Amino acid sequence: MKESVRPEGDNDKDDDVKSTFLRHFAAFAPCHRPLRRPVIERHAERIRPAMPARPPVKLTRRAVDALSVDSGDTVVWDRDLPGFGIRVYASGRKVWCVQTRGPGGGPSRVALGRLAEMPPDEARRRAAEVIDRIKQGLD
Repeated sequence: MKESVRPEGDNDKDDDVKSTFLRHFAAFAPCHRPLRRPVIERHAERIRPAMPARPPVKLTRRAVDALSVDSGDTVVWDRDLPGFGIRVYASGRKVWCVQTRGPGGGPSRVALGRLAEMPPDEARRRAAEVIDRIKQGLD
């Protein structure tokens, strides 16, 4: 086969055609920027490591009495009733709470009462009622 040999001036002509085409086409084409790294990679050094999640626990009197935190507060969720939990403070205070989404889609968190005032069975029953009311849009 015979190879086609181009004169030296033809490469310049091709480059001019390409640049002219790209210059005119650029107005209609999307921006051809180099691809960026995903957001997670770009900001990995600034993202705090996730706190280890506590597994849901069956909230019985014995289990609740054993809960404690060193600093701040944390919520321990019930294994059997989604949205029902107990907030434990570093001071030792423990408060029953409910968190669920209403019909509008926004989260709603309600404190039911302190552990000293309400045993776990009553708190669970009351939590089921509150969750139902929130889901219906009554509260």
